[in-house]
Amino acid sequence: DSVGASVWDSVWASVRDSVWDSVRASVKASVGEAVWGSVGASVWDSVWDSVGEAVRESVRESVWASVGEAVRDSVWEAVYGQNDASWLAFYDFFNEVCVLKKQTKSLYGLWLLAKSSGWVIPYKKVCFMSERYNVCKLQDGVIHCDGGPAISYPDGFSVWALHGVRVPQWLAESRDTEINPNELLKIKNVEQRREFVRKIGLERICYALKSKVIDKSGDYELLLLDIGDNRKRPYLKMLNPSIGTWHIEGVHPDCITVQQAINYRRFGTVETETNWSPTILT
Repeated sequence: DSVGASVWDSVWASVRDSVWDSVRASVKASVGEAVWGSVGASVWDSVWDSVGEAVRESVRESVWASVGEAVRDSVWEAVYGQNDASWLAFYDFFNEVCVLKKQTKSLYGLWLLAKSSGWVIPYKKVCFMSERYNVCKLQDGVIHCDGGPAISYPDGFSVWALHGVRVPQWLAESRDTEINPNELLKIKNVEQRREFVRKIGLERICYALKSKVIDKSGDYELLLLDIGDNRKRPYLKMLNPSIGTWHIEGVHPDCITVQQAINYRRFGTVETETNWSPTILT
Protein backbone atom coordinates (compact mmCIF):
# COMPACT_ATOMS: atom_id res chain seq x y z
CA ASP A 1 0.00 0.00 0.00
CA SER A 2 2.81 2.39 0.90
CA VAL A 3 4.71 1.75 -2.33
CA GLY A 4 1.52 2.06 -4.38
CA ALA A 5 0.65 5.40 -2.82
CA SER A 6 4.16 6.74 -3.35
CA VAL A 7 4.30 5.71 -7.02
CA TRP A 8 0.77 6.98 -7.62
CA ASP A 9 1.50 10.43 -6.13
CA SER A 10 4.61 10.78 -8.27
CA VAL A 11 2.98 9.76 -11.55
CA TRP A 12 -0.26 11.66 -11.02
CA ALA A 13 1.66 14.82 -10.16
CA SER A 14 3.54 14.58 -13.45
CA VAL A 15 0.55 13.90 -15.73
CA ARG A 16 -2.20 15.86 -13.97
CA ASP A 17 -1.21 19.28 -15.29
CA SER A 18 -0.88 18.10 -18.89
CA VAL A 19 -4.26 16.36 -18.74
CA TRP A 20 -5.76 19.42 -17.06
CA ASP A 21 -4.45 21.77 -19.78
CA SER A 22 -5.53 19.44 -22.56
CA VAL A 23 -9.11 19.12 -21.30
CA ARG A 24 -9.36 22.85 -20.63
CA ALA A 25 -8.13 23.66 -24.14
CA SER A 26 -10.59 21.22 -25.65
CA VAL A 27 -13.54 22.63 -23.72
CA LYS A 28 -12.53 26.21 -24.48
CA ALA A 29 -12.23 25.45 -28.20
CA SER A 30 -15.68 23.85 -28.19
CA VAL A 31 -17.59 26.64 -26.50
CA GLY A 32 -15.75 29.53 -28.15
CA GLU A 33 -14.02 32.60 -26.74
CA ALA A 34 -17.16 34.66 -26.20
CA VAL A 35 -19.03 31.97 -24.33
CA TRP A 36 -15.93 30.93 -22.38
CA GLY A 37 -15.59 34.40 -20.93
CA SER A 38 -19.02 34.23 -19.30
CA VAL A 39 -19.50 30.57 -18.40
CA GLY A 40 -15.99 29.13 -18.62
CA ALA A 41 -15.59 28.44 -14.93
CA SER A 42 -18.84 26.54 -14.49
CA VAL A 43 -18.37 24.61 -17.75
CA TRP A 44 -14.82 23.70 -16.78
CA ASP A 45 -15.78 22.53 -13.31
CA SER A 46 -18.56 20.39 -14.73
CA VAL A 47 -16.32 18.79 -17.34
CA TRP A 48 -13.48 18.13 -14.90
CA ASP A 49 -15.88 16.59 -12.38
CA SER A 50 -17.06 14.25 -15.14
CA VAL A 51 -13.74 13.15 -16.59
CA GLY A 52 -11.34 13.71 -13.70
CA GLU A 53 -12.12 10.50 -11.84
CA ALA A 54 -11.99 8.45 -15.05
CA VAL A 55 -8.60 9.91 -15.93
CA ARG A 56 -7.25 9.28 -12.45
CA GLU A 57 -8.44 5.67 -12.40
CA SER A 58 -6.98 5.04 -15.87
CA VAL A 59 -3.58 6.36 -14.80
CA ARG A 60 -3.73 4.48 -11.49
CA GLU A 61 -4.53 1.14 -13.18
CA SER A 62 -1.79 1.65 -15.76
CA VAL A 63 0.82 2.46 -13.13
CA TRP A 64 -0.07 -0.47 -10.89
CA ALA A 65 -0.12 -2.89 -13.84
CA SER A 66 3.38 -1.72 -14.81
CA VAL A 67 5.14 -1.73 -11.46
CA GLY A 68 2.90 -3.68 -9.10
CA GLU A 69 4.14 -7.19 -9.83
CA ALA A 70 7.82 -6.23 -9.84
CA VAL A 71 7.50 -4.29 -6.60
CA ARG A 72 5.58 -7.07 -4.87
CA ASP A 73 8.14 -9.71 -5.86
CA SER A 74 11.01 -7.55 -4.63
CA VAL A 75 9.29 -6.87 -1.30
CA TRP A 76 8.34 -10.49 -0.62
CA GLU A 77 11.85 -11.80 -1.39
CA ALA A 78 13.64 -9.24 0.79
CA VAL A 79 15.05 -9.70 4.29
CA TYR A 80 13.93 -6.80 6.42
CA GLY A 81 16.94 -6.37 8.74
CA GLN A 82 16.17 -3.99 11.62
CA ASN A 83 12.53 -3.84 10.52
CA ASP A 84 12.18 -7.43 11.77
CA ALA A 85 13.38 -6.45 15.25
CA SER A 86 9.94 -6.74 16.89
CA TRP A 87 9.33 -10.44 16.22
CA LEU A 88 13.03 -11.35 16.42
CA ALA A 89 13.16 -9.85 19.93
CA PHE A 90 10.29 -12.17 20.94
CA TYR A 91 12.35 -15.26 20.06
CA ASP A 92 15.54 -13.73 21.44
CA PHE A 93 13.85 -13.78 24.85
CA PHE A 94 13.61 -17.57 24.67
CA ASN A 95 17.20 -17.74 23.45
CA GLU A 96 18.68 -15.56 26.22
CA VAL A 97 16.35 -15.94 29.19
CA CYS A 98 15.00 -19.44 28.71
CA VAL A 99 18.32 -20.69 27.27
CA LEU A 100 16.65 -22.44 24.35
CA LYS A 101 19.76 -22.13 22.17
CA LYS A 102 19.10 -25.21 20.08
CA GLN A 103 15.53 -24.29 19.24
CA THR A 104 16.40 -20.75 18.18
CA LYS A 105 19.83 -21.15 16.55
CA SER A 106 18.43 -20.82 13.00
CA LEU A 107 17.58 -17.18 13.76
CA TYR A 108 21.15 -16.20 14.64
CA GLY A 109 21.91 -14.70 11.21
CA LEU A 110 18.69 -12.65 11.25
CA TRP A 111 19.54 -11.30 14.70
CA LEU A 112 22.91 -10.08 13.40
CA LEU A 113 21.28 -8.46 10.37
CA ALA A 114 18.70 -6.71 12.55
CA LYS A 115 21.52 -5.19 14.60
CA SER A 116 23.58 -4.06 11.63
CA SER A 117 21.46 -3.42 8.52
CA GLY A 118 18.24 -2.27 6.99
CA TRP A 119 16.58 -4.14 4.13
CA VAL A 120 18.59 -6.89 2.42
CA ILE A 121 17.86 -8.34 -1.01
CA PRO A 122 19.83 -11.58 -1.45
CA TYR A 123 20.61 -13.28 -4.78
CA LYS A 124 22.78 -16.29 -5.59
CA LYS A 125 26.01 -14.38 -6.28
CA VAL A 126 25.33 -10.88 -4.99
CA CYS A 127 23.53 -9.36 -2.02
CA PHE A 128 22.24 -5.81 -1.76
CA MET A 129 22.25 -4.41 1.77
CA SER A 130 21.00 -1.05 2.98
CA GLU A 131 22.62 0.73 5.88
CA ARG A 132 20.66 1.51 9.01
CA TYR A 133 19.62 5.10 9.46
CA ASN A 134 21.65 7.23 11.84
CA VAL A 135 18.81 9.68 12.52
CA CYS A 136 15.21 8.75 13.29
CA LYS A 137 13.06 11.27 15.12
CA LEU A 138 9.56 10.40 16.27
CA GLN A 139 6.66 12.21 17.88
CA ASP A 140 3.60 10.31 19.09
CA GLY A 141 4.85 7.22 17.28
CA VAL A 142 5.28 8.79 13.82
CA ILE A 143 8.28 10.35 12.09
CA HIS A 144 8.45 14.07 12.77
CA CYS A 145 11.09 16.78 12.89
CA ASP A 146 10.47 20.50 12.60
CA GLY A 147 13.83 22.00 11.65
CA GLY A 148 15.65 19.07 10.03
CA PRO A 149 15.28 15.60 8.51
CA ALA A 150 13.11 13.11 10.39
CA ILE A 151 15.13 10.20 8.97
CA SER A 152 18.68 10.35 7.66
CA TYR A 153 21.22 7.78 6.45
CA PRO A 154 25.03 7.88 6.54
CA ASP A 155 25.23 8.58 2.79
CA GLY A 156 23.10 11.72 3.22
CA PHE A 157 19.77 10.38 1.94
CA SER A 158 17.08 11.94 4.11
CA VAL A 159 13.33 12.04 4.62
CA TRP A 160 11.61 15.16 5.87
CA ALA A 161 8.33 14.68 7.69
CA LEU A 162 5.91 16.56 9.91
CA HIS A 163 3.53 14.53 12.09
CA GLY A 164 4.04 11.44 9.94
CA VAL A 165 3.53 13.23 6.60
CA ARG A 166 6.46 13.43 4.17
CA VAL A 167 6.98 17.06 3.17
CA PRO A 168 9.46 19.05 1.05
CA GLN A 169 12.75 19.90 2.72
CA TRP A 170 12.02 23.64 2.72
CA LEU A 171 8.75 23.15 4.62
CA ALA A 172 10.36 21.06 7.36
CA GLU A 173 13.53 23.11 7.78
CA SER A 174 12.31 26.71 7.36
CA ARG A 175 11.01 28.68 10.30
CA ASP A 176 7.30 29.47 10.14
CA THR A 177 8.08 33.20 9.91
CA GLU A 178 10.35 32.59 6.89
CA ILE A 179 7.67 30.86 4.81
CA ASN A 180 5.57 32.88 2.38
CA PRO A 181 1.89 31.89 2.90
CA ASN A 182 1.38 32.01 -0.87
CA GLU A 183 3.57 28.90 -1.18
CA LEU A 184 0.44 26.98 -0.16
CA LEU A 185 -0.81 27.39 -3.73
CA LYS A 186 2.09 25.28 -5.05
CA ILE A 187 1.30 22.29 -2.82
CA LYS A 188 -1.05 19.77 -4.45
CA ASN A 189 -1.01 17.01 -1.81
CA VAL A 190 -3.84 17.47 0.72
CA GLU A 191 -1.90 16.10 3.71
CA GLN A 192 1.10 18.31 2.93
CA ARG A 193 -1.25 21.29 2.73
CA ARG A 194 -2.58 20.41 6.16
CA GLU A 195 0.94 20.41 7.61
CA PHE A 196 1.69 23.72 5.87
CA VAL A 197 -1.40 25.23 7.47
CA ARG A 198 -0.56 23.73 10.85
CA LYS A 199 3.00 25.11 10.74
CA ILE A 200 2.48 28.71 9.68
CA GLY A 201 -1.09 29.20 10.91
CA LEU A 202 -4.35 29.51 9.06
CA GLU A 203 -4.78 33.16 9.98
CA ARG A 204 -1.55 34.13 8.21
CA ILE A 205 -2.65 32.22 5.12
CA CYS A 206 -6.12 33.77 5.06
CA TYR A 207 -4.64 37.25 5.51
CA ALA A 208 -2.08 36.75 2.73
CA LEU A 209 -4.72 35.42 0.33
CA LYS A 210 -7.12 38.26 1.25
CA SER A 211 -9.83 35.91 2.44
CA LYS A 212 -13.37 37.05 3.11
CA VAL A 213 -15.84 35.17 5.33
CA ILE A 214 -19.21 34.91 3.55
CA ASP A 215 -20.93 32.45 5.91
CA LYS A 216 -20.31 30.85 9.29
CA SER A 217 -21.84 27.96 11.23
CA GLY A 218 -20.29 26.55 14.41
CA ASP A 219 -16.67 25.64 13.69
CA TYR A 220 -17.25 25.99 9.95
CA GLU A 221 -16.59 29.10 7.86
CA LEU A 222 -17.03 29.59 4.12
CA LEU A 223 -14.23 31.75 2.78
CA LEU A 224 -13.64 33.46 -0.54
CA LEU A 225 -9.97 33.14 -1.52
CA ASP A 226 -7.93 34.19 -4.54
CA ILE A 227 -5.69 31.18 -5.13
CA GLY A 228 -3.53 32.93 -7.72
CA ASP A 229 -5.77 33.02 -10.80
CA ASN A 230 -7.44 36.37 -9.98
CA ARG A 231 -10.73 34.66 -9.15
CA LYS A 232 -12.41 34.49 -5.76
CA ARG A 233 -13.34 30.89 -5.08
CA PRO A 234 -15.17 29.39 -2.06
CA TYR A 235 -13.21 27.34 0.47
CA LEU A 236 -14.61 25.59 3.53
CA LYS A 237 -12.64 26.20 6.72
CA MET A 238 -13.16 23.51 9.35
CA LEU A 239 -11.62 22.15 12.54
CA ASN A 240 -10.31 18.59 12.70
CA PRO A 241 -11.16 17.72 16.32
CA SER A 242 -9.00 14.59 16.49
CA ILE A 243 -5.71 16.42 15.87
CA GLY A 244 -6.80 19.98 16.69
CA THR A 245 -5.83 21.54 13.37
CA TRP A 246 -7.73 23.68 10.89
CA HIS A 247 -8.27 22.67 7.27
CA ILE A 248 -9.35 24.61 4.21
CA GLU A 249 -10.84 22.70 1.31
CA GLY A 250 -12.07 23.92 -2.05
CA VAL A 251 -15.78 23.46 -2.79
CA HIS A 252 -18.03 24.06 -5.78
CA PRO A 253 -18.07 27.67 -7.08
CA ASP A 254 -21.86 27.84 -6.58
CA CYS A 255 -21.56 27.35 -2.80
CA ILE A 256 -22.54 30.51 -0.94
CA THR A 257 -23.38 28.98 2.46
CA VAL A 258 -21.63 26.61 4.83
CA GLN A 259 -24.49 24.13 4.50
CA GLN A 260 -24.18 24.04 0.71
CA ALA A 261 -20.44 23.41 1.09
CA ILE A 262 -21.07 20.56 3.54
CA ASN A 263 -23.68 19.07 1.19
CA TYR A 264 -21.20 19.28 -1.68
CA ARG A 265 -18.48 17.50 0.31
CA ARG A 266 -20.93 14.74 1.27
CA PHE A 267 -22.98 14.26 -1.90
CA GLY A 268 -20.96 15.96 -4.66
CA THR A 269 -23.77 18.41 -5.39
CA VAL A 270 -24.68 21.81 -3.96
CA GLU A 271 -28.47 21.44 -3.91
CA THR A 272 -29.92 18.44 -2.10
CA GLU A 273 -33.38 17.54 -0.83
CA THR A 274 -32.14 17.33 2.75
CA ASN A 275 -29.30 19.14 4.45
CA TRP A 276 -26.60 16.85 5.83
CA SER A 277 -24.35 17.21 8.84
CA PRO A 278 -22.01 14.71 10.52
CA THR A 279 -23.45 12.98 13.58
CA ILE A 280 -20.06 12.80 15.31
CA LEU A 281 -16.88 14.73 14.54
CA THR A 282 -13.79 12.54 14.92
